[in-house]
Amino acid sequence: MTENYFVLLEQPMTIDVKSMVANTIRDKPFIGGMEWMENKLIKIHLVNRQTGKEVKQKVKCEAFFFMHIINCFEQDNHVIIDVNGYGDTKFLHALHVKNIRVMIGGSKAKAHRQKDGTLILTPDNITDFSYEIPTLNSSFLRKKYKYSYGTKGDMKHTQERVIKYLHFSSLSLFGKVDLETREVRDWGENGMYGSVLCYLPRPGATAEDDGTIIGTLLHSDDKTKVTLIVLNAADMTELARATSPRPPTCLAHSTAASSLHSRVLEAT
Repeated sequence: MTENYFVLLEQPMTIDVKSMVANTIRDKPFIGGMEWMENKLIKIHLVNRQTGKEVKQKVKCEAFFFMHIINCFEQDNHVIIDVNGYGDTKFLHALHVKNIRVMIGGSKAKAHRQKDGTLILTPDNITDFSYEIPTLNSSFLRKKYKYSYGTKGDMKHTQERVIKYLHFSSLSLFGKVDLETREVRDWGENGMYGSVLCYLPRPGATAEDDGTIIGTLLHSDDKTKVTLIVLNAADMTELARATSPRPPTCLAHSTAASSLHSRVLEAT
């Protein structure tokens, strides 16, 4: 959501409940009950947070599949929506991915008004790869911001591998994306699988990237290890790491909870 609106993206992915139930009974993947309607457009709904009423202007965008919205904010009477977008749903099998930034002022994104008044949007691709399960400095949620961080999906280095974990790349694991300059800073290490990231600001920090990035690493050669990695959020250099002998878990989401005396990383 932004300061004034709830933002809802209705993507052309349908679910056949009967097929999903049948697949569950047959012990088959429920993805067989999903259908990607490539000829349909994404519908964007804006709901006024004060009145609860939807904005009458119809807005649509060329189709892309997404799981996570990075951030939304308002600028120059426009609503900017940053999305980790995929050209279609093939990434569910092969991690085909692009990072999409929709309708930002000064970008290559375009809006075309149709005869019926509907706006058709063409998104602007910021990076060559998606940086999934994105995180950012929480102080900039619903505001104009510059940096996002995520786990890299690079088909050039992963397409011939059996997908054992959802988030990995043997050469480049994590990335910092500058949404203004489009510069990307990556961090990686051979033999490691990257999982979810969490941003922790430095106490008293004023700069958006003055803090640390915390993530977990799984070892490809030792399934009994998991490593906690701490990176400098400004330049993505390593600050510290700790390795545990406990069985590793591939994390899907995390958050940072702060108090007067401590800051705790929670993960699922």
